[in-house]
Amino acid sequence: MRGAVGHSLLIGEQVTEEFVAGGRQGSCVWQVAQREAPRLWTITTSTPQVRADITYRLTAQGESTLFERELIYTTSGIWLWILDFLLMRWRMNRESRIALERLKAQLERSASRNTT
Repeated sequence: MRGAVGHSLLIGEQVTEEFVAGGRQGSCVWQVAQREAPRLWTITTSTPQVRADITYRLTAQGESTLFERELIYTTSGIWLWILDFLLMRWRMNRESRIALERLKAQLERSASRNTT
């Protein structure tokens, strides 16, 4: 990400992301739309092809924390809708699942180092 900052972004702050998603390469500017630290954070982006919202929710569950990520997006134009329906949605769901598994593993490694 370009424009990365050393803090959790506040409402209205922006960061530019270079991405590969659904087999597509591009960049977009994410803006924080909602923030209720430490339990809720929503970012939004809009390009000529896609509008997307990502919401992260953290909920305490005893000694653990439930981490939820919700991606809602819409595509513009019939051809992008068809491509999304046939291919991109499946690929993006798979990529998202893998990214969350990596994040979980990294957080668990960090937590185990901090307790030893």
